[in-house]
Amino acid sequence: HSGSISHRKCLHKPSWPERPDNFTGDDFLEDLKRNLYVKRHSLLTVVVATGRVFQHFCSLCLFVQAYCLMLQGTLAPETVLFGLGMLAPPLYLAYLFCASGSADKSDLSPMRTAFGHCRLLLVLTAFTLMWSPLLKSLTATISTDTIHAMTAFFLTANLLFHDYGGSAAIVLKSFSLNSAVFAAICLASRLPSSLHTFTTVELALFVFAFWPELRRNMSVGLHSPFQPVLSLGLTFLLNLAAQCAMCFISMPAACCFLLLSCFIMLICPIMFVAMQAQKNNIHGPWDEAVIH
Repeated sequence: HSGSISHRKCLHKPSWPERPDNFTGDDFLEDLKRNLYVKRHSLLTVVVATGRVFQHFCSLCLFVQAYCLMLQGTLAPETVLFGLGMLAPPLYLAYLFCASGSADKSDLSPMRTAFGHCRLLLVLTAFTLMWSPLLKSLTATISTDTIHAMTAFFLTANLLFHDYGGSAAIVLKSFSLNSAVFAAICLASRLPSSLHTFTTVELALFVFAFWPELRRNMSVGLHSPFQPVLSLGLTFLLNLAAQCAMCFISMPAACCFLLLSCFIMLICPIMFVAMQAQKNNIHGPWDEAVIH
């Protein structure tokens, strides 16, 4: 009897004429599940993760504070260069040690890696020293208020697009670094000499290029149960250094920075952990199909 079957093109045919189109049976919510893929975070984990953001914020504050102290004449550029020269060798040895234990380490030997980095450092130092007079006069015709507004904008961009160790679409490492270097060039035009300009750019390369890579290798390469303690200790030291430097600039600003530190490192993690109990993600047969 197959020949008697009529084939019709039907866009919609109601199965139950007595029921509305949005009818759902009593068993519709039987397969409802809540918070299937939610990862619960402990307070220590959240504080450590927040510390990575706060470490970069403190480093940025130290860079701006060094500029303010050099502008006031309290801090000499020779002192900054001497400090960088004393800090760079032990920190670079720590960088090589952490990179050797990292999972994404390169096939180059530590000696060849160190040679390549030293050559790059010499090239950047010579280039910066040679172009310091030009960099000092590059933005000299722009008003100071505009320079400070541009600096605040680009340093904020550096904070927003910096790589804090997570995979997100907003992470743009090259744009973040370029923003910080451009902010340093803007600030260098307000300092009195070419040596100040050279010191500012070198400090920016240290703070925004080398120092974040060292912190990232410390968090990735050191597989130790004491890693959270080390991370919190580094956060405390950077916070203490930024707090002390702020006291030389302005005591009201130092008090505001202390309150901001407590809010970021204590209040925000506690609020985040407390709000985890309010998460309510529902899952069921209405979800989109996922191909595994």
